[in-house]
Amino acid sequence: MRIKHWQGYGAVNAKRISKDNKQIIIEVSGNHEYGLAIGEWDIYGMSKWLGKIGKFKKENVLNFTTNCYLKDNPENTEEVCEYIINLKEESKWQ
Repeated sequence: MRIKHWQGYGAVNAKRISKDNKQIIIEVSGNHEYGLAIGEWDIYGMSKWLGKIGKFKKENVLNFTTNCYLKDNPENTEEVCEYIINLKEESKWQ
């Protein structure tokens, strides 16, 4: 699915790889001058950007942790970033 880049202009591809009770994995690919990795400290921005794809709400933002990993992509010139969103033990997805 094509989505607008978190910076507010341009578009990238994003897809949910998996979702279970405690973790969501979203893969984002494309090229943008600001890159694909939104700062891990900006969980509000990340939830606004990827919440619809991951099917989670920004109200959950205090209940999860996130990591972003840039992946090697030797076949293509596109950048690929994998977001791993982990729900804290005592919480449930809304």
